[in-house]
Amino acid sequence: MLMRHTSTSRNKNCRSRRTLTFLYFAFLGTSSSVVAQVDTPSHCHNLTQIQWLLGQWQTEDGEMREHWHRSSDSTFTGVGDLRKDGHWQNQETLLIAAMDKAIYYIAKPKSNPKPVVFTLTACSNSLARFQNPEHDFPNNIEYRLVAPNKVTVDVSDNRGKGFTLEYIKPKLN
Repeated sequence: MLMRHTSTSRNKNCRSRRTLTFLYFAFLGTSSSVVAQVDTPSHCHNLTQIQWLLGQWQTEDGEMREHWHRSSDSTFTGVGDLRKDGHWQNQETLLIAAMDKAIYYIAKPKSNPKPVVFTLTACSNSLARFQNPEHDFPNNIEYRLVAPNKVTVDVSDNRGKGFTLEYIKPKLN
């Protein structure tokens, strides 16, 4: 049993490293002109101010969740899952990375062939706003810590159309 668990853990770690490597290379292959159009504020060049995002978050009905963990001092990795027929299904792989004096949010939705890159444009101990004015939808992703156990995520375009998700930290038993 222990050998099986170790093998499974190694396989998961290997998949995680492959996914992270894919996202980094995909990011490097994106047009830098799109990414460079939005400047990261000078006080937001590391992930310290947005570490409140780390951990597991889920909707109150338990049908959607995001899980973020620190992969390194300059990288958070995450996943977005949706419950379907009683089972969790991965919908997107997420990465927040501090590189080249900026912080990027890289989303690879299951439905997109390539990842989408957003630049951090505002941050605080309760806010992380990422933007990509060139993307079709969304252009803005804003995480806001509204309580120690509650985060809202506003997803919108440049015309104000979009939606808001409300996540809570699940209680541990």
